[in-house]
Amino acid sequence: MMKATFRIPTKEYAYIELNEVEVTDINEAHEKYLELERVITGEIGLPTIEWNKALDKYLSTNSLTESEYMQMSAEQKHIIQEIKKCVKRINK
Repeated sequence: MMKATFRIPTKEYAYIELNEVEVTDINEAHEKYLELERVITGEIGLPTIEWNKALDKYLSTNSLTESEYMQMSAEQKHIIQEIKKCVKRINK
């Protein structure tokens, strides 16, 4: 077992530091770093299956619930907004 220290940037000249995180090897340390980074930056979003269901629902009904939208990552929300813009352009 190894212990790792993670410094995840949050803003310019700012970061969150996690000390003595136990990992088995360098690959696990890298995976944990990426996971923590996604949590801190809000990029977790809906899991793939739920995201696909929400996307299919939006494409067929042009609506989502507030809870579905709030659980999305910034990237997922951006995709929905782009689709919304495209639909408005097509329907003009």
